[in-house]
Amino acid sequence: MVAALSVSVPVIRWSEEREAELAELAAKGADDLSARLGHRNAR
Repeated sequence: MVAALSVSVPVIRWSEEREAELAELAAKGADDLSARLGHRNAR
């Protein structure tokens, strides 16, 4: 492992809708970071 990504949100602002939005943003951020570190996606 070279890097890590986390999401922190106050409980008052957490909802299932927000969870889906944040999960999508985190996945996009992880993909972008991996690409910048040289990972080539085999998909």
